[in-house]
Amino acid sequence: MESDKRKTWFTDGTIEPRLGGDVHLHFRHANISPNETPPEKYRTVHDPGVPMAGKVVAYEPPHRLGITWEGEKPGENSEVIFDLEPKGEDVQLTLTHRKLCSDAERADVSSGWHLHTAVLFARLSGDTPSPLWAAHDRLEAFYKKRMNAASADATTAS
Repeated sequence: MESDKRKTWFTDGTIEPRLGGDVHLHFRHANISPNETPPEKYRTVHDPGVPMAGKVVAYEPPHRLGITWEGEKPGENSEVIFDLEPKGEDVQLTLTHRKLCSDAERADVSSGWHLHTAVLFARLSGDTPSPLWAAHDRLEAFYKKRMNAASADATTAS
């Protein structure tokens, strides 16, 4: 599934094109933003990279792909669903990442997807993407604040 293109905005690796297929991804963000120094906690993801294995949980080409996503602890897998829908001359990507275990994980994942989809949009538009890591801490803080506000609202409502 075009790993050579995917690695320019997200990750390389293989996705077996069938329901139940194996997923073997290799996150190496130096492929995306080679001239940048990442935050300390992401040094390994930047270079040399980290592997991730999963399974295909939705496969409806060319409109939907779903994969499991390894959590930080065994048994804490989440799911990522990529949906594509024609919108006039464009295509709308809806990305859903569900079954995340904590607000901290949701904030981390949200900032990551924000950055990766911004790189994808820039590449598809023929533009040079903004540096990946330069905005990471700001976005993670933004999403943590949103998660905290949502948690506070939920507590107040109950």
